[in-house]
Amino acid sequence: MSSYIVFASALCSGCGGSAVSTPALPDYPVTGGVSAPFAGCIGERLIVSGGCNFPDIPAAEGGKKVFYADTYGLRLSNPGAQWMPLTPLETPTAYGAGVQVPYGLVCAGGQNDRSSLSTAFLLQWDESARQLVTSALPSLPVTIDNAGGAYTGGKVIVTGGNQTDRGQGVFALDLNRPDGWQRLCDYPGPRRVQPIVLADEQALYLIGGFDAMQQEGTSELSTNVLRYDLGSGEWTEETQLPVDAEGVPRCLVGGSGVYADGCLILAGGVNHDIFRQAVEGKAPKDYLKKPREWYKFNRDVLVYHLQERRWTTHPLPAGTDKAGGVLVRRGNTLYMVCGETKPGIRTQEVFSFSLKEIIHP
Repeated sequence: MSSYIVFASALCSGCGGSAVSTPALPDYPVTGGVSAPFAGCIGERLIVSGGCNFPDIPAAEGGKKVFYADTYGLRLSNPGAQWMPLTPLETPTAYGAGVQVPYGLVCAGGQNDRSSLSTAFLLQWDESARQLVTSALPSLPVTIDNAGGAYTGGKVIVTGGNQTDRGQGVFALDLNRPDGWQRLCDYPGPRRVQPIVLADEQALYLIGGFDAMQQEGTSELSTNVLRYDLGSGEWTEETQLPVDAEGVPRCLVGGSGVYADGCLILAGGVNHDIFRQAVEGKAPKDYLKKPREWYKFNRDVLVYHLQERRWTTHPLPAGTDKAGGVLVRRGNTLYMVCGETKPGIRTQEVFSFSLKEIIHP
């Protein structure tokens, strides 16, 4: 176990950036939309698989959450394309770690209506059959849901989330020799459920997340970015997340992100203070029945420039504030897939924005 070294980082609200335009794509075809699906680009297609929603009775009225195996693809190179049904998952799944790799989408862990999962598999596109092909990968050594994952150096790395025995393991699978998952150094500090996990060539970044403590009425919301050096195996604190426009800390629970051009790009997620009250059982009795704007989900894109160690913040248009969506990159375009507009209410919306608008405005 390597040491946990914390070095000082200035808390910065972020330099204001230009507003971002968000062209819409065809709505995702599952009625009501989903949150927490697997999503990524395989070649020219945006693939979305699994997820969950409340299709019959709303969560605010005691409805039951339903998990999906449905899988669809959208051919991004064709401006007039519509979503095409593809081979469904073997098991309805949401809250897994979907990791885009150069030749497919790795899906690891997650949960269904019965249990947390340890399964892992690779989705690839078979052009001759015009269909997805699923290849089994070694199962994770623990069950894990609400985790994050990243790809670097030929390896998929998964961490955070709810792990067996409240663990804080970091697990790596070499896709060139997928014999089994290697356990790296556990991440330090509080547990991080629903973090954002990204990577560059040198390091893994563990961003935000929360821990609903076992003691009643307490929680820990992480408002920083941890860095795991892939060479030394050492954890350090990289930086604090910028506060929002009202000066409220960020935990980015339910957010999503991608790494691109030396930057960590983060979007979506819940409001730190409102979410904390809910986790600790201090929310108002009508918590699930408030109007959408009351929840103050994040409506901006955060960009952390790794070399300069600085933040920029770019506002998004009204109606893009959501949690549980998945941010996906293809070339110079980013896509935000589905998610929820307020607790229990999903959306079918998929919108896009230009990478250049936020990195080189």
